[in-house]
Amino acid sequence: MLSVLSVSPGRPKSEQERRDELLYALEKILELPAADLRATLDRASALIGNLLHAEKVDSFLLEPQTQTLVAIGTSDTPMVRKQKSLGLDRLQLANRGNVVKVFETGQPGLSGHLEEDPEELPGLKYGLGIRSYIAVPFEVEGVRRGVLEC
Repeated sequence: MLSVLSVSPGRPKSEQERRDELLYALEKILELPAADLRATLDRASALIGNLLHAEKVDSFLLEPQTQTLVAIGTSDTPMVRKQKSLGLDRLQLANRGNVVKVFETGQPGLSGHLEEDPEELPGLKYGLGIRSYIAVPFEVEGVRRGVLEC
């Protein structure tokens, strides 16, 4: 088991320190229990958020009966709490947006200028103030189930 690295905030991380940090996060994710989906996705989202220094990480899963992507697993940050208070933790497929696009196409998404994207949901751009994102689809046994979004 790798130990948590202690690096001073002013010093850039070496390639080896960054690799160790990635391996540590992967080990922790692989150790997560599969029995409690919400708790596992919450913990995985928190680990990924820490690793990427992200203000928000969501594990969206499709709720087929409502055709809605629901943030089942989230990081615990002020932005996520605001997201939930605005109801933006539930994204109906019919409303479109980038997370829905990643889910429907199966192609990862990335933007560093989300505020300029006319296809993004106004609530995410203006309500949450999100300016950048990265998202990848979740697939289980070849079936698309959701999206991981940071």
